[in-house]
Amino acid sequence: MATQEPPQILACAVRMKVVVKYLRQLMLPLAAIDLLPAVVALGYGDSEPAVRFQIVAVGTHAAGLLFPHCLLICTGLFQAQVRVFI
Repeated sequence: MATQEPPQILACAVRMKVVVKYLRQLMLPLAAIDLLPAVVALGYGDSEPAVRFQIVAVGTHAAGLLFPHCLLICTGLFQAQVRVFI
């Protein structure tokens, strides 16, 4: 009978700085795109939906700006590892 080898562990460090950089690059243009429905709603005279769209756009923009700074506080996240069993 053949003996089975134990599974090997492949550990790869996740570079959170890179992930945060790309998330920020996605969130900031998304905030600008979120303003388009607000402009259209104002054009049709609907002020209540326009205000809601503006709140979402401002929140997305603020999250994009503050997201990297919040993750710097959590230093443990920068040392996370992904383990894949082969």
